Amino acid sequence: MMRRNSIFVLLCVLGLWLLAASNASAKAEDIVKGKKEYTYLMMERDLLALEKAYPELVTLHTIGTSEYGRELYALEIGKGSAALFINASHHAREFFTTAIVMNQIQDLLLRQAKESDLADLLEHVTIWVVPMVNPDGVSLVQKGLDAFPKEAHPSLLALNKGSENFKSWKANAKGIDLNRQYPADWKNIMNNASKASAMNYKGSKPLETKENQALLKLTYEINPQLAISNHSTGRIIFWNFHTPAQHVERDRKLATQLSSLTGYSLVRPVANPSGGGYTDWFIQTFGKPAFTPEMGPSNGGAPVPTKHFEEEWRRNRDVMVWAAKAAYELWLADQEQQFTEVERMIELTEPVKLYKQPNRTSYAYTSLNQESIRVKAQWDHWFLIDTWAGERYIYLPDEELPLVETTIELKEATAFYRFPNEGAPKVGEISPQRIVILKQTLNWAKVNTWLGEMWIQV
Repeated sequence: MMRRNSIFVLLCVLGLWLLAASNASAKAEDIVKGKKEYTYLMMERDLLALEKAYPELVTLHTIGTSEYGRELYALEIGKGSAALFINASHHAREFFTTAIVMNQIQDLLLRQAKESDLADLLEHVTIWVVPMVNPDGVSLVQKGLDAFPKEAHPSLLALNKGSENFKSWKANAKGIDLNRQYPADWKNIMNNASKASAMNYKGSKPLETKENQALLKLTYEINPQLAISNHSTGRIIFWNFHTPAQHVERDRKLATQLSSLTGYSLVRPVANPSGGGYTDWFIQTFGKPAFTPEMGPSNGGAPVPTKHFEEEWRRNRDVMVWAAKAAYELWLADQEQQFTEVERMIELTEPVKLYKQPNRTSYAYTSLNQESIRVKAQWDHWFLIDTWAGERYIYLPDEELPLVETTIELKEATAFYRFPNEGAPKVGEISPQRIVILKQTLNWAKVNTWLGEMWIQV
């Protein structure tokens, strides 16, 4: 009887080991099969699978819905304070960019499990990815009228001059070009279509579409250090939109690095570039670098054929990692090593490394053992302390700087908006009062109102 029980226990242990091994291999297997025509449903399936495979590192968000009710997905990768934002498929026929970006995500997740420097990078940086800004348009190009309810067919056909061939469609399914919708010199956009159509119609006003509103709101929420908006075609990179003189060399340096990485040519800044694009708006509003790579060879307005995938993947595989490192360096520069003086004790439960400077490359080749330490100053997850070797820094990812509640005095009735832009519809007003700021980005603050969390201009 005892022998039989021992065999049973052994089999149970073996079964658990095999289950754990299978779960481990599930993380390593290819989830993204993006080397073919990449659809909205494929993307949705793969995003859910990536979140399930990497729950400690990946969170999937819905940031809104398209004009026809498809979910607008944003994937959050990493745990750091520095933010990077990457998006793709603003234009319907450019879904090739979604395939590249989804493969970049998977490649990063596979590599960080083996490469300690990438795992460390994701402790410092959070990468936000919207892999398909225009799911309605992509679905229209790929599936035609079958992707939409029958009652929508007449309007779609009218926008396409009666043709059922939507292969060259750029706009969203309402006939508005999403990359001409941002409030960056919008009034002066060139070559504008006179009405809703397959391409180049900028709309009747900026931020008219649900897709653009969702992207703008997310950008204010995450306040990224750097943004990349992927397009096709031409193997070129746009990088400058009325960039202030003090930022030109900073941005040119990064653009040159991206050009060397991809082999794409930099577009020469011109005196009057057409505006309305995502990176145009980001550069103007945030004063930070943003890039628009145009993937694939010129193709006469048609989608990039999948035969070009391997070549474009070779050119773009390392872009997400490069951008994350660049975003972290920009964030470090912005912080200017400004520590907040604090008086607090921290109990170390395990040995921690000492650093000469508040970055992970300045390891002092010594450690502190488990002990109570007095902190002199704190910045993000870095702590300045006195040691036998003089002032040194330690990095504690689980320790947060205590939040200080910020309030503001509203001296008059103040309009509030669903997202932080003056062009957004005004939702209501807050009466004069002292109010708590939940989050602040540039000159906008998120506050609690009687309709929930909203934005006010401060």
